[in-house]
Amino acid sequence: MLSANYSLPRRLLKIAAVAIVYYFAARTGLLLQLGHTNSTPVWPPSGIAFAALILLGFEIWPGIMLGAFIANVVVFEVNKVAGTPTILFMSLCISIGNSLEAIIGYYLLKRLKSFEVLGVARDFAMFFIAVLIMCLASSIVGATTLLLNNIITMPEYSSVWFTWWTGDVSGIIILTPIILSWWNPRKREWNTTAIIQVAGLFILLTLYLLALFGNWSPLGINKTRIFFIFLIISLCVFCMSQRQISLVILGISLSAIYATYLGIGPFIEDSVNGSYIALQAFLCVVSVTAMFLSTTLNERRKTEEQLKEVNAKLEVKVTERTQSIERQKEELTEMNSRLLEKTRELERINKESRSFAHAVSHDLREPLRTITSYLQLIEDRYKDKLDNDADIFIDFAVEGAKRMNTLIDDMLIYSRIEHSNDSQVDVDLNDIIVLVKNNLQTTIQQNNAEIIIDTVLPAITAEHYQMVQLFQNLVENAIKYRGERTPVIRISAKKQADEWLISISDNGIGISKEHFDRVFIIFQRLHGWDQYEGTGIGLAICKRIIERHGGQIWVESTEGNGATFYFTIKG
Repeated sequence: MLSANYSLPRRLLKIAAVAIVYYFAARTGLLLQLGHTNSTPVWPPSGIAFAALILLGFEIWPGIMLGAFIANVVVFEVNKVAGTPTILFMSLCISIGNSLEAIIGYYLLKRLKSFEVLGVARDFAMFFIAVLIMCLASSIVGATTLLLNNIITMPEYSSVWFTWWTGDVSGIIILTPIILSWWNPRKREWNTTAIIQVAGLFILLTLYLLALFGNWSPLGINKTRIFFIFLIISLCVFCMSQRQISLVILGISLSAIYATYLGIGPFIEDSVNGSYIALQAFLCVVSVTAMFLSTTLNERRKTEEQLKEVNAKLEVKVTERTQSIERQKEELTEMNSRLLEKTRELERINKESRSFAHAVSHDLREPLRTITSYLQLIEDRYKDKLDNDADIFIDFAVEGAKRMNTLIDDMLIYSRIEHSNDSQVDVDLNDIIVLVKNNLQTTIQQNNAEIIIDTVLPAITAEHYQMVQLFQNLVENAIKYRGERTPVIRISAKKQADEWLISISDNGIGISKEHFDRVFIIFQRLHGWDQYEGTGIGLAICKRIIERHGGQIWVESTEGNGATFYFTIKG
């Protein structure tokens, strides 16, 4: 409520101010009216009214109507053109036309979204088109009102209407851009060169106007001298702000109007009205040309400034991004350095642990061999000479020593793979299978095992010893976990891109799915010693061999229906 009460006085103040300014501008324009018609070729209030609506908003339109009404009443009363009731009616109709003119223009710009009249060239073009249309309202209403009230005759109607229309158009075209440019001017940085340029152009313009309207220059009375004004305007557009250009337009307009009023200059025609119409046409062209060029140039400058601002922001962002990348690069370098250090430390620890395991395994073999030998000697000498418990204890000790010896042997094999420095050579896997069959000949014969090569195996580049160990472990496992059926082992190979996929399948007891990964972990056993012999290191050795050759190994199986081991290796 307080806000509404506060805004109402401000609104009334704006309306009163517009009404007062409009009234005095109208009285000035009506000094040049045609007879006692209140129709004038020079009508500044139209430009003031339109600028007021653009700058202050639609709410001030009553000020336009009030100012126009009072001005028309006063002038009609002074001229005694009719009785008071008729004067009041005609003034009301004319003021409605004047208000309607500004309102139509306002809504045209709103519809066209073109309120940046001096900021965007398109908006200025729309402004010019809107002016030509909106002024029809005031001129038609005004001329028709005068005709209906017998102030003018029908033969005079077209002349009065056209004079009214040109006066309103020229008033808006000339004054509205001037008011807009001074209402919210752009700041300009001055320097000595700019001051000299502006001062020089104003002096040149003054001399030209004196020559144009004073008839003292070598230009003579030839009307082509008028067109030199456009050269001066072009220079002004490139060197002046819109405020200064508005002063140029105002100076040209006042000089031209005053000279024509005195009856001198290039716009003098057979009639006063014709002279003023020619004058207003000239001033409209000058104003439109100057402001349109200035608006276009300002839009270009604004675009360049925005582009510079965007480029500056982009440069800042690029700089920030570059600095961020540099920081990230430094952090990454530092992290890589730390990672390399950790990797070296880990490699050292792994090497030491492997060396330790190898040394321990190697060093354990000799005393374990001695222990095993003496246990076997005790078993041979004292078997059945002691009590039953002693025989059982001796059997356990001998069996444990044998298992420990087997475990150490397997650990040495695993350690040998880790420390292998053998060079890789061309290896024919078919020859490897022959060696494996020879190594496992006794096991194969005892189990009646059958090894079938489904496809010709490839020749690859690998460490020969490790390939023998790989296939021997897989084939031996297939025979060991045979189940009830006679072991059948099938070996095949398939080319895949730049590597080979090798498969070794059997018809043994198979492996449960939940143990697929576990079987490749060192020392992991799925069965007890009383069921199947072994240390649980064979498949771990296979996995390590394949990884050292850049491949992968996995198993697919259904428990009770055999297993298939797959591995990839470079061809």
